[in-house]
Amino acid sequence: IVSKFPHYAPVVIPAGVYEGYDKDLPVVGAVGSLLTYEDMPEEVIYKITKMIHTNTKFLQERLNYFNSLSLEFALAGMSVPLHPGARKYYEEAGLLTK
Repeated sequence: IVSKFPHYAPVVIPAGVYEGYDKDLPVVGAVGSLLTYEDMPEEVIYKITKMIHTNTKFLQERLNYFNSLSLEFALAGMSVPLHPGARKYYEEAGLLTK
């Protein structure tokens, strides 16, 4: 599914989340993406991307949508080109190489 539909990503529902399931469950998850215009200034997108990933705990405390947000899976399910500003942050964070 993931290879045919790149906007999905493999995820795991941890054991115990659902009654009767005492082992991790590998599933396919829909990926949320932030989109922008191609000509948005690099520095603006860099700052937004950095703010999101350096304030993950703050975001998670306010909205459970962000509970699975992590730098490790930031690029999972990418189906559109990465903006240069986001690339700059992910390179700085060690997720991508130049």
